Amino acid sequence: VKAVYYWYADADIPSGDPEYDYWEFIAGVSHDFGSFSATGELAYSPDFFEETGDAWALTGGAAVPVMDSFLFFTGGLEASAHVGHQWLDEGTDYLYYDFGASASWESITVDLRWVDTDLDSGECPDELCEGGVVLSVSADLPG
Repeated sequence: VKAVYYWYADADIPSGDPEYDYWEFIAGVSHDFGSFSATGELAYSPDFFEETGDAWALTGGAAVPVMDSFLFFTGGLEASAHVGHQWLDEGTDYLYYDFGASASWESITVDLRWVDTDLDSGECPDELCEGGVVLSVSADLPG
């Protein structure tokens, strides 16, 4: 179970326009089958992106270890993919997906992936739904 806040720090939103920032509450399950792992998540937002009201999302994913070690990443290299569906109170429901790879070193993970939706440019303002590459770095803190 987790709570996530999406903050669009560089968004230049004119006064009176809907905000981009929002909260999302997520419940998930996962299982490691040895040769691959699978995940599932159900997410809820009480005031989704651009203030489009309640939103629900259901996502499934799979990950496969590729190498035990990769360059200086002693935690190995893993390939993964996810697919989900987003339902909105206001706006167009859509399919979303991503695929990519993660590499770990000690408590640090670097992830590189392609993220996209099935929405076309006519369904999204300002090219917000175009696919793109996302690089993230995360650390597991002791505790």
